[in-house]
Amino acid sequence: MKQRKVLGVVFLLFLLLGCRSQEEINSAENRLIVCLGDSLTFGKGAEEGKNFPAYLEQFSRFRVVNAGVSGDTTSGALLRINRDVLRLHPDLVIIELGGNDYLRGVPFSLTLANITRMIDILRKNNIKVVLCDVFDYPFMRRYRIAFARLCRKSNCLFIPHVLAGIIDKGALMSDSIHPNSQGYKIMAERIYKAIKKILNE
Repeated sequence: MKQRKVLGVVFLLFLLLGCRSQEEINSAENRLIVCLGDSLTFGKGAEEGKNFPAYLEQFSRFRVVNAGVSGDTTSGALLRINRDVLRLHPDLVIIELGGNDYLRGVPFSLTLANITRMIDILRKNNIKVVLCDVFDYPFMRRYRIAFARLCRKSNCLFIPHVLAGIIDKGALMSDSIHPNSQGYKIMAERIYKAIKKILNE
């Protein structure tokens, strides 16, 4: 009789734990990451479905929305933050921007002000923010330094050197600026590894 009771309790615990695990999985699948960026987020140079947000969705249990627009600047992204980000109510936003600002001669101070404004808006909406460093060129070092400082001040996660070891390898690039599918996969792996803690995984 005792043995039956023990087995019954064990079976009940098994069922409860099983249900809890399923709830946790469902909860994770309902959480959302938005990747806000330019052509590197959009996936220029990659095969269809092989950009870094797509790979990120594979690596995590989270839904990932690609809000990358080729050629976009920080000013352009700021203008579309309500439409492409806030209305989706994401749990986390990954920002990858600034390269086109440099290429178009946008004042450094304006780039920094736009990124700061984006972070402020997202944080006020209780959204976690990650800022990626894609400035792996010596002449763009000040962007990395400023972005890292901004993240420390704003309590956001900064991921440095996202393109390190990619942009200098022809086998991982589709052109001089954009990775190919394999390059984007490496980029996504680095980002996922960095954000795992804040995803509570």
